[in-house]
Amino acid sequence: MVLWPGSPRFYIQWVKRLEDGQHCNASVLHCDMHAGTHIDAPLHYLANGKDIAECKLNHLCGSVYVAECKGKRLIGPEELKESNIPKSCHRLLLRTDNSKDLLANQNLFDQNFCALSEEGAIWITERNILLVGIDYLSIQPFKQHDLVHSILLESQVLILEGLNLNGVELGWWELFCLPLLLPEAEASPARAILRRPIQVL
Repeated sequence: MVLWPGSPRFYIQWVKRLEDGQHCNASVLHCDMHAGTHIDAPLHYLANGKDIAECKLNHLCGSVYVAECKGKRLIGPEELKESNIPKSCHRLLLRTDNSKDLLANQNLFDQNFCALSEEGAIWITERNILLVGIDYLSIQPFKQHDLVHSILLESQVLILEGLNLNGVELGWWELFCLPLLLPEAEASPARAILRRPIQVL
């Protein structure tokens, strides 16, 4: 699993093993809350922001639009406009060149991943979008100040990072994304699943 530089590695520590003669297998999970696919809650950047347990699940589940922003490392208003995002979109996933380059499948962290600009973040907050997701470990560029996160989280836009959108078609999907119920946590690992909307005949 690719990790953000300096993040502790993911591992499972066994505390009981059947092979050691104990009555069951039991383990402890050690990981950064921001490893792999995860959700950033407002508390991640706001001192009095909501923690992950306070985030509304209906913001994380429901109709979602997958838009393509290709050929640009920094995604701003122009790139978002060119993606033809419907006005009715309240959950947005950005498929960028990160997916084309299979960055999520590489072991080494790539500092040149595609990310959202501050102006792009403002564009999203002005459109009543509840959730924005991207196909790498951060919504903002590497080694830049944290305004992208702050702009989104101050407007209560949840951030879904570390997605694998390779091979996902553009357009409308149904999103199921559930965090762990972790009071006082600023983020949570999550399993994000896309399903084509069911057509009612």
